[in-house]
Order: sequence, then structure tokens, then C-alpha cells
Amino acid sequence: MIDRFDETHVIRTHTVPGMRALLRRGGFRLVAAYAATPQHKSFRPVRGDTFRIMAVARALP
Repeated sequence: MIDRFDETHVIRTHTVPGMRALLRRGGFRLVAAYAATPQHKSFRPVRGDTFRIMAVARALP
């Protein structure tokens, strides 16, 4: 018998300034932001129509 379970995933979207503020509140600073898409595994610049953004952050001193 296989156990059955359900999961709920919440997705929140943020602007780059919003991400910067959340990171700072958590003790980090935004070093860089890149467009992250399943089709392109590279470090492309964030554009106005970028949906997924990968943040590179560093802990604040």
C-alpha cells in the first residue's frame, strides 16, 4: 500500500526592490539578481517582463 498525502505550495512574487527589502530585513544584502527560467540555465539580466528572479545575496556584517 502506498501512503497518500496532499501538499499545498504558496508562491509569492516580488519585485527586485521588494526582494532587496526582504533580504535586508533578514540580515542580507542583494549582490545581484538574474533572470531564472527553466529554458535558459544562465545568468541573464532581469528585464521588465522577467517572472522568475534568482537572487545572489551576502550576509550583512
